[in-house]
Amino acid sequence: MEDFENKALSSYPLKPKCWYRYVDDTFVIWQHGLDNLNDFLQHLNNIHPNIKFTMEIEKQNQLPFLDLLVTKIEKEFSYTLFRKPTHTNRYLNAHSHHHPSQLRAIIKSLTTRSIRLTDIKSRNVELNNLTNILKLNGYPLKQIQKIIVSITENRTKPKSKTEELKRNLILPYIKGVTDTIAKKFPKTQFRTIFKPHTTIHQLLRNPKDKIHGEEQGVYEIPCSNCQNSYVGQTNRKLSTRAQEHKLAIKQHISSNSLANHHLETGHSINTDNIKLLSSAYTLQERITREAIEIEKRPLALNKRDDFCI
Repeated sequence: MEDFENKALSSYPLKPKCWYRYVDDTFVIWQHGLDNLNDFLQHLNNIHPNIKFTMEIEKQNQLPFLDLLVTKIEKEFSYTLFRKPTHTNRYLNAHSHHHPSQLRAIIKSLTTRSIRLTDIKSRNVELNNLTNILKLNGYPLKQIQKIIVSITENRTKPKSKTEELKRNLILPYIKGVTDTIAKKFPKTQFRTIFKPHTTIHQLLRNPKDKIHGEEQGVYEIPCSNCQNSYVGQTNRKLSTRAQEHKLAIKQHISSNSLANHHLETGHSINTDNIKLLSSAYTLQERITREAIEIEKRPLALNKRDDFCI
């Protein structure tokens, strides 16, 4: 596209005062009259058969460009946020089942956008407008004002040193369950990220039943003689994983938790009793769910060193 612009601008006798492009949107100041502007547009559209331009001219000294509404005031420009006429002002409702950090993030992102994309003269009007919009979406006024003040003040503070890298821990948000579990992880080592719980769409998008024993995820194998059980995760068939445990028990492989329990206690373990606890299709999802299931079972035979809760 840069080659196209160089060719287009160098081959036309009249030059625009400015030409700023972002992807396929271009902001142009043209000082040579409307007739010459139409001729320039035709010139652009004749250069390449697959590259065609359309044009929008300012109305009442205003022109939308990307997320901005640019207003010409004498010899300077004013910048405010541009919202299409079809914009509904609807965002994630504050009463929806999401972690509080996700709800705060809505306020933070919209506030940051309002501050970055408006000039000083328009900023207070835009922030007042944003406050009213967020209130309509159920957010408390006190929380909105607190976050706006915090972001405004932080923009004037010097940047702190880069924080040490932390491991991301992604958990489905279940109020009273996963938020409690997250508190047990050291904050110095982990950054907890909550994702929305399973949606109706995710539940219904595949109407066909999974074939039992072929699903990957987190499973449990109980001991036949006590309350202990083993929790594991696999991306293969459950029947395959059960057979591997059965072989490890038979060969007395002490590194296998089930085999080790059998060796120490003499208890019998029937790997045919393997049970799928949760379907999970990514490694991160399986490891997280496995850690949760182990935490729920005080008598679990295994403990994960990489995700100790």
